[in-house]
Amino acid sequence: HKHKFIFIKTSKTAGTSIEVLLSRLCSSEDIVTPIYPAITGHIPRNYTGFFNPLIDIALLVKGENSKVKNKNLISSLLRRQKFYNHIPAVLVKNRVSKHVWDSYYKFCFDRNPFSRAVSHFNMLKGRGMVEQFSDFIYSDMTKNNIDYYTDLGGSLMVDKVYKYENLELELENIFDKLEIDIGEIELGKYKKGDDKIDYQSYYDEGTKKIVRNKFQKELDLHGYIF
Repeated sequence: HKHKFIFIKTSKTAGTSIEVLLSRLCSSEDIVTPIYPAITGHIPRNYTGFFNPLIDIALLVKGENSKVKNKNLISSLLRRQKFYNHIPAVLVKNRVSKHVWDSYYKFCFDRNPFSRAVSHFNMLKGRGMVEQFSDFIYSDMTKNNIDYYTDLGGSLMVDKVYKYENLELELENIFDKLEIDIGEIELGKYKKGDDKIDYQSYYDEGTKKIVRNKFQKELDLHGYIF
């Protein structure tokens, strides 16, 4: 509320680094969701509360949105988590006032799906959940980001989707937009650095085709190519 912005956290786009940075700008009245595992200096606040689950249920009935799931709804209700890590814009809109949603600057980041898939694979491989990249690509473990920032009809819900590939420059543009003097931006402490991996070397023609099919909407929306 202090700087009138809403950050929608997507997957594998340095979201935690960005959230930690943004949280430093937040006042005691602002909403900051928890990060797991917790990071020193990041203080969650004001994310609990009651909300109308009927709206969520209506959204679940209306459409197939991979980020709006029954398990998230049940977990949120039990924990009274009105806002949670990676909550999609479609739910944020229904849990803030109309004035806040309409007047605040809403933004998120996305990333080339070919690169993002490799990052996701390496994370799961490190946890012992998958071994072969091709098995991962053909499985249902791959995730899109577009559901985080579009409504059930596929329309954009944020004011702008910034690109992960130009992260620090894009953050400077965001702070200029919000008229915030942040000084030198340093994400290195938290950023994983997996953008230095040669993601193209992971692919063959078959896996490239699968990624194109799965993430065609994001590729078209942002102009990404292999």
